[in-house]
Amino acid sequence: MKLTPAALESIYIMLCNVKPFSGWKLPSTAEIVFIVSNQEDALGTYLFNDETEMHEITISKAKNGWLETTIKTMAHEVIHMK
Repeated sequence: MKLTPAALESIYIMLCNVKPFSGWKLPSTAEIVFIVSNQEDALGTYLFNDETEMHEITISKAKNGWLETTIKTMAHEVIHMK
């Protein structure tokens, strides 16, 4: 699986349309920066950048080679964002 910021955005949109996420008031994709990294120490991370006032979701391509893993990692980071 090739991870790109656009692919991460699509996964986020999909999650926003299913329960329990669909019942939450989550930020729009315009308020989120999706980042693909090579981190070896984490599947993903979430950060709210106070300087830019943007949410940042980073997913490691080194740790997420399968769609299922990537969806689970994104869901985990969205929970942090909530």
